[in-house]
Amino acid sequence: MKKFMVIFVLTFLAVVGLNKYEGVAWAENDVEMGIDLFKYVSSDGESYDIAIEIGGEDVKKVKTATIKIPSGKNMKLKNSLGLDEIGLWASYGSYDEFKKKFPEGEYSITLLPKKYGSLKVDITHDFPETPEITYPEDGATDVSLAPTITWEALNNIDGLFIFIETVEGDGVNKIGCEIELSKDVTSYTIPSGLLQSNTEYDFDLAAKISDGKDNDLFTSRVIRFTTGSE
Repeated sequence: MKKFMVIFVLTFLAVVGLNKYEGVAWAENDVEMGIDLFKYVSSDGESYDIAIEIGGEDVKKVKTATIKIPSGKNMKLKNSLGLDEIGLWASYGSYDEFKKKFPEGEYSITLLPKKYGSLKVDITHDFPETPEITYPEDGATDVSLAPTITWEALNNIDGLFIFIETVEGDGVNKIGCEIELSKDVTSYTIPSGLLQSNTEYDFDLAAKISDGKDNDLFTSRVIRFTTGSE
């Protein structure tokens, strides 16, 4: 399901965007920055991602962005093309590898000219608990075209999201839907007409915790199921 993980991160950023950074005001300039961490649990095991995004109307005016992490390493990006948005992403197949590359501690993004702002984030790896989907089972077949997906209640989370992708050929390459739910719900009925018969889907249930502006972490349970005939 590795290709799904890549698509999920990119899709999630497109759907959620930088709205979670509304609490971060950058004075007179429309530039917002954020760092998200993702943990995925599936039948293939676990993987960990980091996504760094710089967005807003004034990003095209930013000349350089310097990113520093606790290990002492840094990266300087030149926005010589005048891009409207800058997004960076990395994925690792184990937690040991992930924490070695992106340890806990202070991360910073510094923009030039300085008037476009900077960001300092105290990153932790305190991911939310892993969602436990109770229906359907991973690998289930002959699933209804309007199934009620169920899962165990989640504690101490700030948000809950569903992503559904069709599986075609060698991987997942077609967006199905993206839905934000109340954090307290334990089921969701997929609307009639969304799923197609005899089709394989990846279903992602993602729990989020957040400090409200800087450090959002997501833990996702990913299962795969196949629908039946109409």
